[in-house]
Amino acid sequence: LDCAGCAVAVRKALEAVPGVRKADVDFAAGLALVEGEAHADHLRGAVDGAGYRAESIETFEDPRLLRAEAERRQAATLAGWKRRALIGLALWLPMETAHWIASARHLHGPWLDALMLAGSTLSMALVGSGFWRSAIAVLRHGRTNMDVLIALGATTAWVASVVTFVAQRAGAL
Repeated sequence: LDCAGCAVAVRKALEAVPGVRKADVDFAAGLALVEGEAHADHLRGAVDGAGYRAESIETFEDPRLLRAEAERRQAATLAGWKRRALIGLALWLPMETAHWIASARHLHGPWLDALMLAGSTLSMALVGSGFWRSAIAVLRHGRTNMDVLIALGATTAWVASVVTFVAQRAGAL
C-alpha cells in the first residue's frame, strides 16, 4: 500500500465480497482485518483484483511480528525510491554544472542540447520507471495516485523537449 487511497480501495474491494461484514485496512502496517464468513480465496481474489497483493494469515500471529514484516517491505520500497533519487541527483548535477559553465563561457551549441536530451532520457528511464510502474498498476484498476500525476507531468515535459530538439535540428524553430 502506497497511500491512504490504496487502503480505501482495498477496504472497498474486501467489503464487496459476499459474506464480509466489515473490513479495516491499516495503511501503515499493510494489514487488513476482515470480519465475516467470506472464504480467504475470495478475499485474496478481491484484493488482487483491486491491484494489490494479499496473503492470508490463517493462524494468530504476534501483531508485532506482522508489523515488523510490513515495515521490512516498506523499508525495501523506500530503499528503491532513495536509490532512484540518488541516480537522479548523479545525472542532474553534472548536466547542470555543464550547462552553467557552458552558458557562462558562451559555449552554447547543439552539443549541449544533445547532452541535456541524453541525460533527461536516461533520467526518465532510470528514475521515472518507478513512477510509471506505480502509475500503470493503478490505472489498470481505474484509479489514480500521485505517481500518475508525476509520470504524466514528467513525460509531457520530456516529449515537449524532444519535439523542440527535433524541430530545432530540422530548422522549424
